[in-house]
Amino acid sequence: MRLNGWQRIGIVASVIWAIGAPIYKDNEAQRAADESFYRSYDSCRDVPSNDPEQCLQRASRAHDSVPRYHFIWRAERPSNKGPALDGAGPGV
Repeated sequence: MRLNGWQRIGIVASVIWAIGAPIYKDNEAQRAADESFYRSYDSCRDVPSNDPEQCLQRASRAHDSVPRYHFIWRAERPSNKGPALDGAGPGV
């Protein structure tokens, strides 16, 4: 079976999209979760009487409440692990 130029371009574009779209979506979800964390933490810490530990817990809940995109083949994160706030991923 011989493919013409447009068909080859279509296959290459589809492969790039199939690989790149989930990576993009995962990075966007992580960025949104991080923004939610920092926004929540900063607004909590703006009140001098707030306990920093409570602010951290509140911000972590805000981080976890952001809808996330997950790769189909990605294993579930164990429930005892906290959010990966450094961007390095789970378990790091």
